[in-house]
Amino acid sequence: MGSGMLRWALLSASLLQAAGCSDEGAPVQEARAGLTVALPAIDVDPGAEATSLCATVSLDNEDPLWVEEATFRAGPGWHHSEWFTVPAGTYPGPDGVWSCDERGFDLAAIALSGGVLFAQSTQATLERQRFAAGAALAIPARAQVVVQLHLINSGDAPLSTSAALALATIPGERVTTRLAPVAFSYLPLAIPPGPSQVRADCDLRSLPAALDLYWVLPHYHRLGTRFVLESLAGDGTPRLVYDTSAGTGEPLGGAIDPVVALDEQLRFGCDYTNPTSTVVGFGPTAADEMCIFLAFSDAAEMVVGSVTEEGCRVFSWPYAPLAGL
Repeated sequence: MGSGMLRWALLSASLLQAAGCSDEGAPVQEARAGLTVALPAIDVDPGAEATSLCATVSLDNEDPLWVEEATFRAGPGWHHSEWFTVPAGTYPGPDGVWSCDERGFDLAAIALSGGVLFAQSTQATLERQRFAAGAALAIPARAQVVVQLHLINSGDAPLSTSAALALATIPGERVTTRLAPVAFSYLPLAIPPGPSQVRADCDLRSLPAALDLYWVLPHYHRLGTRFVLESLAGDGTPRLVYDTSAGTGEPLGGAIDPVVALDEQLRFGCDYTNPTSTVVGFGPTAADEMCIFLAFSDAAEMVVGSVTEEGCRVFSWPYAPLAGL
């Protein structure tokens, strides 16, 4: 997920270390089934790649919202974007686009006090995230949406482009499953010339609750040709959970319906074809690569996994948007 996915990876790495190891419009418009969160047009110079921009939209919602579906639409140039919710006032200042560093955008703080709403597949300009019936993401009352942007203008002329996320909501009494995010990153990428693949096994037995997955969204860049997620039983027998060979510009995510309960371990990884003569590593730019996935589960915990040269470490903590609901 662009530079934000790198931040997810760095977050899990920092937790490991701590453990001792596109139409311009009004910011919020009412829609039939919820709201549309729209970003203003953003100007990108010819040949430029913008990885340090963020945006905020204040929702001013008096009551919690339950999101069962999100539909993303964008103009050209949107390499990736990630949409979070935080308490109102977390990033003070006028709504709109700003430098992430200027207001101190901090994914670690979001992980502890905010929520995950949506992540865009690489360069996909139309994408829908829809859960199984009764499953929904919580947006607490008086929330602020904060978006991390990754834009690329590969053309010779200036680009003005915008994006919007339409949220379909359901009443709280219809919610049968409250979802929380799961994010795993494979950090030690070193993709050689030609075809290759990486796989990692992660032990889930330290988690306080089992993971029933409702949605999976992989992330890789231009060299990625496939993503695989499997559940491993105690004897190591794999069971396929999600598999995609979608490419750049195509939605990579999909609903897990019927829902899949993960066993004692998960295995995930990516396949690549590198047409260059150089080794490509992990990083946020279009010239780098990634192997990451975001998922949503019913565990009421935020779960983050980090694969390093030493193996896979998994962390979890109570998911803030569900507190008090």
